[in-house]
Parts: sequence; structure tokens; C-alpha cells
Amino acid sequence: MSTMTAEKRQSITARQRKAPRVHLEFIDPVAGSVCLAGTFNDWRPNVTPMIHIGAGRWVKALALPPGSYEYRLVVDGEWKPAPRAGETIANPFCGFNSVLEVSPPVSPKLALTIVCEALAREHLTRLLAEAGVFGYTMFSVQGTGAKGSRVADIDEFGNIQIEVIVPAPVAKRLLECLRRDVLPHFAVIVYETEVWVLRSDKF
Repeated sequence: MSTMTAEKRQSITARQRKAPRVHLEFIDPVAGSVCLAGTFNDWRPNVTPMIHIGAGRWVKALALPPGSYEYRLVVDGEWKPAPRAGETIANPFCGFNSVLEVSPPVSPKLALTIVCEALAREHLTRLLAEAGVFGYTMFSVQGTGAKGSRVADIDEFGNIQIEVIVPAPVAKRLLECLRRDVLPHFAVIVYETEVWVLRSDKF
């Protein structure tokens, strides 16, 4: 029994580490104690105390999986809705519960900038599709190198630049394709940057 309890505790702790952190704040200059009670802690009034940081400010950070939660403040033993909550809902006791909406975390993506000879254009478009990249930006670029100026509008001399934003596994797959099929035949420069995408459904 104790082993199962320990495993369950470890599982809950692991989920909490991965969950988004939500910061709540309450202001009451005269309160002696403030706790949170809600669906996230089975409405237990004493297990989630807020921390007093001075000047009447009480704060608490919660690690909660995405979803909708109802809660109330317990201020010196008195239950009340949170005044700064954006939404409330009626409860069975002729009062109101505050509503806390926890959104899924924004997914990190990788932005790849690929600069190479324009002659590799067809190779690159084929490899992008092979790696599962179907949305990208491609344009001609002009620059200078060891052999002098490279004119953008002449394939034999110009360079192209491709910008893609993809999940890390797709970026890894694309880089492997570039090393295998492009690098042995063309000059290639690749920049990799971690980015955060607000509309992750677009990438």
C-alpha cells in the first residue's frame, strides 16, 4: 500500500512540474491569513495558503493542468469570491465562485534560416517536403564572398534564403536531409533559433 501511495505521489508531482504555473494575487491590508479553496484542491480551506509579501499583497503560484477551475478565497476563515477574477459562477449556497481558466502552454518551436546557392532551389524544395515542411518563406538574397559579389537574380551566382518554423523533431529531420543531400554538393549555412509561437496551430 505504501509503495502504491509513493508511486501515485511521484506521478502527481511529475504532472505538476509539467503543468503551467498560474499566479494569483489578492490585496487586503488587514487580513491575517488568506487561503485558496477550489476544485483544484477538493475545496479544502487550509491546504493552499497564499503568501503575504507586504503592503497587504497576498500571492500564490499554482501548477495546474489546462482546464477550468472554480475557487474562492478564505480570508481569516471567511469564504469570499476573488475580486480580481475575470469570471464568476453561481454556487449552490446562494453565492458566487470565481473561475480560473488555465490555457495550454505555448509550444516552443525552432526557426531555421537556410542560406545556400540558388542552384540548390529544387533540391531544397524537395527536401522540405520530404522532411514534412509544407509552409516556408523563400527569397533571393545578394551578398559578397571569397569570390566577390553574388548577384541575387542570376541563379548561377545568386543565393536564396529559406525561413521555416517547425517543431524540434521536424527540424532535426530537415537538418539530417540537408547534411545528406545538399551539403555535399552546395554551400549551405543554417541558423537555428528557439522561438515561441502564440498561434501554435499555424505551425
